Amino acid sequence: METLSALSLTSKPLTRLSVMSFDPNAPHFIFSELSTRFPDLEALHIVVLMAEVTAPMLLDWGEYLAGFRRLKYITFMAALGGEEDGGEREEIDERRIAKVWHSSCPTLKTIILPQGKVWFEGSKTDDENEDGDWKCLNWDED
Repeated sequence: METLSALSLTSKPLTRLSVMSFDPNAPHFIFSELSTRFPDLEALHIVVLMAEVTAPMLLDWGEYLAGFRRLKYITFMAALGGEEDGGEREEIDERRIAKVWHSSCPTLKTIILPQGKVWFEGSKTDDENEDGDWKCLNWDED
Protein backbone atom coordinates (compact mmCIF):
# COMPACT_ATOMS: atom_id res chain seq x y z
CA MET A 1 0.00 0.00 0.00
CA GLU A 2 2.90 2.34 0.64
CA THR A 3 3.88 2.23 -3.02
CA LEU A 4 0.34 3.11 -4.11
CA SER A 5 0.23 5.95 -1.61
CA ALA A 6 3.54 7.30 -2.92
CA LEU A 7 2.30 7.12 -6.53
CA SER A 8 -0.81 9.07 -5.60
CA LEU A 9 1.36 12.04 -4.55
CA THR A 10 2.44 12.93 -8.10
CA SER A 11 2.14 16.55 -9.22
CA LYS A 12 -0.35 15.56 -11.95
CA PRO A 13 -2.97 12.83 -11.71
CA LEU A 14 -1.89 9.54 -13.29
CA THR A 15 -3.81 8.61 -16.42
CA ARG A 16 -2.22 5.19 -17.06
CA LEU A 17 -1.13 2.59 -14.56
CA SER A 18 0.13 -1.00 -14.78
CA VAL A 19 0.23 -3.05 -11.59
CA MET A 20 1.84 -6.46 -11.13
CA SER A 21 1.24 -8.12 -7.79
CA PHE A 22 2.62 -11.24 -6.16
CA ASP A 23 0.33 -10.81 -3.13
CA PRO A 24 -2.21 -13.67 -3.03
CA ASN A 25 -4.63 -11.35 -1.22
CA ALA A 26 -4.40 -8.58 -3.83
CA PRO A 27 -7.68 -9.43 -5.57
CA HIS A 28 -9.51 -8.67 -2.33
CA PHE A 29 -8.28 -5.08 -2.10
CA ILE A 30 -6.63 -3.93 -5.33
CA PHE A 31 -9.71 -2.46 -7.06
CA SER A 32 -10.90 -0.50 -4.03
CA GLU A 33 -7.40 0.82 -3.31
CA LEU A 34 -6.79 1.89 -6.91
CA SER A 35 -10.16 3.55 -7.44
CA THR A 36 -9.74 5.52 -4.23
CA ARG A 37 -6.23 6.74 -5.03
CA PHE A 38 -6.42 7.15 -8.82
CA PRO A 39 -9.94 8.20 -9.88
CA ASP A 40 -8.64 9.93 -13.04
CA LEU A 41 -7.06 6.86 -14.65
CA GLU A 42 -7.92 6.27 -18.30
CA ALA A 43 -6.06 2.97 -18.66
CA LEU A 44 -5.49 0.36 -15.95
CA HIS A 45 -3.70 -2.95 -16.33
CA ILE A 46 -3.54 -5.37 -13.41
CA VAL A 47 -1.74 -8.73 -13.31
CA VAL A 48 -2.00 -10.81 -10.13
CA LEU A 49 0.34 -13.78 -10.26
CA MET A 50 -0.17 -15.61 -6.97
CA ALA A 51 -3.96 -15.66 -6.68
CA GLU A 52 -6.99 -17.28 -8.23
CA VAL A 53 -10.22 -15.46 -9.01
CA THR A 54 -13.76 -16.63 -9.67
CA ALA A 55 -16.66 -15.25 -11.68
CA PRO A 56 -18.51 -14.04 -8.55
CA MET A 57 -15.39 -12.16 -7.45
CA LEU A 58 -15.08 -10.47 -10.85
CA LEU A 59 -18.76 -9.50 -10.80
CA ASP A 60 -18.49 -8.08 -7.28
CA TRP A 61 -15.54 -5.85 -8.19
CA GLY A 62 -17.70 -3.91 -10.61
CA GLU A 63 -18.87 -1.74 -7.71
CA TYR A 64 -15.32 -0.42 -7.19
CA LEU A 65 -15.05 0.69 -10.80
CA ALA A 66 -17.60 3.42 -10.07
CA GLY A 67 -14.75 5.32 -8.40
CA PHE A 68 -13.02 5.83 -11.75
CA ARG A 69 -14.28 8.93 -13.55
CA ARG A 70 -12.44 8.51 -16.88
CA LEU A 71 -11.46 4.85 -17.16
CA LYS A 72 -11.63 3.67 -20.78
CA TYR A 73 -9.38 0.60 -20.86
CA ILE A 74 -8.96 -2.08 -18.23
CA THR A 75 -7.07 -5.36 -18.22
CA PHE A 76 -7.29 -7.76 -15.30
CA MET A 77 -5.31 -10.99 -15.48
CA ALA A 78 -5.14 -13.70 -12.83
CA ALA A 79 -5.54 -17.45 -12.72
CA LEU A 80 -9.13 -18.64 -12.79
CA GLY A 81 -10.13 -20.68 -9.76
CA GLY A 82 -11.18 -24.26 -10.27
CA GLU A 83 -13.87 -26.27 -8.64
CA GLU A 84 -13.61 -26.82 -4.88
CA ASP A 85 -12.87 -30.52 -5.40
CA GLY A 86 -9.94 -29.87 -7.74
CA GLY A 87 -12.04 -30.10 -10.89
CA GLU A 88 -11.61 -28.22 -14.12
CA ARG A 89 -10.96 -24.51 -14.38
CA GLU A 90 -14.08 -22.42 -14.06
CA GLU A 91 -15.52 -21.00 -17.28
CA ILE A 92 -16.75 -17.47 -16.78
CA ASP A 93 -19.27 -15.40 -18.68
CA GLU A 94 -17.00 -12.51 -19.57
CA ARG A 95 -19.72 -10.72 -21.55
CA ARG A 96 -21.82 -10.55 -18.38
CA ILE A 97 -18.85 -9.27 -16.38
CA ALA A 98 -18.16 -6.62 -19.04
CA LYS A 99 -21.78 -5.46 -18.82
CA VAL A 100 -21.66 -5.26 -15.02
CA TRP A 101 -18.35 -3.40 -15.06
CA HIS A 102 -19.62 -0.99 -17.71
CA SER A 103 -22.80 -0.30 -15.74
CA SER A 104 -20.60 0.78 -12.81
CA CYS A 105 -18.13 2.65 -15.00
CA PRO A 106 -19.90 3.92 -18.16
CA THR A 107 -16.67 5.39 -19.59
CA LEU A 108 -15.23 1.89 -20.18
CA LYS A 109 -14.69 1.06 -23.84
CA THR A 110 -12.35 -1.96 -23.76
CA ILE A 111 -12.07 -4.74 -21.20
CA ILE A 112 -9.66 -7.69 -21.11
CA LEU A 113 -10.42 -10.37 -18.52
CA PRO A 114 -8.59 -13.55 -17.39
CA GLN A 115 -9.65 -15.67 -20.36
CA GLY A 116 -7.65 -13.24 -22.52
CA LYS A 117 -10.49 -12.11 -24.78
CA VAL A 118 -10.72 -8.47 -25.78
CA TRP A 119 -14.20 -7.07 -25.08
CA PHE A 120 -15.32 -3.76 -26.51
CA GLU A 121 -18.53 -1.81 -26.44
CA GLY A 122 -20.49 -2.36 -29.63
CA SER A 123 -22.24 0.45 -31.40
CA LYS A 124 -26.00 0.54 -31.81
CA THR A 125 -25.37 1.20 -35.50
CA ASP A 126 -23.56 -2.13 -35.98
CA ASP A 127 -25.68 -4.41 -38.18
CA GLU A 128 -24.96 -7.45 -36.03
CA ASN A 129 -25.09 -5.55 -32.75
CA GLU A 130 -28.31 -3.58 -32.75
CA ASP A 131 -28.58 -3.39 -28.95
CA GLY A 132 -25.12 -1.86 -28.46
CA ASP A 133 -24.00 -4.92 -26.53
CA TRP A 134 -20.42 -5.87 -25.68
CA LYS A 135 -18.56 -7.68 -28.45
CA CYS A 136 -15.52 -9.89 -28.31
CA LEU A 137 -12.51 -10.10 -30.55
CA ASN A 138 -12.09 -13.86 -30.74
CA TRP A 139 -9.38 -15.01 -33.09
CA ASP A 140 -10.27 -18.67 -32.53
CA GLU A 141 -13.53 -18.30 -34.45
CA ASP A 142 -13.85 -17.51 -38.15
